[in-house]
Amino acid sequence: MIDGGSSDSFIQPRIAKFLNLPVEPDFKVMVGNFEVMTVEGCIPSLEITMQDYKVHVPKVYVMHLAGCDLIIDTTWLKQLKAYIVDYDSSFVRFLQGKFVTIFGEKSSIPLQAQFHHIKRLVHTDSIAC
Repeated sequence: MIDGGSSDSFIQPRIAKFLNLPVEPDFKVMVGNFEVMTVEGCIPSLEITMQDYKVHVPKVYVMHLAGCDLIIDTTWLKQLKAYIVDYDSSFVRFLQGKFVTIFGEKSSIPLQAQFHHIKRLVHTDSIAC
């Protein structure tokens, strides 16, 4: 998820572990509602590919998130200088030698979960309360 309102980037611990990313030791951070949370660590630099476009995210905090695996903050958007965001059509467009358009996922109607879906969520520690 690209979050134009976040000043930090975050990744789920299970994703960082699965990808064997180098995580520096844990510490505490204060989040938007002034709650202090323990962060499992920090990844100093992360390169990801979104729809064939490589994105460099300078600092990513490893902590449990609800609703997504990765949140990319405004630091990445600031690197783009100028960009267009269309929230209704779910895309961001910017110029990097040529125009690049990254499309978001369209909201879909939730489907009923099957037993094997729930079992997999429990097994991968992916259930958020």
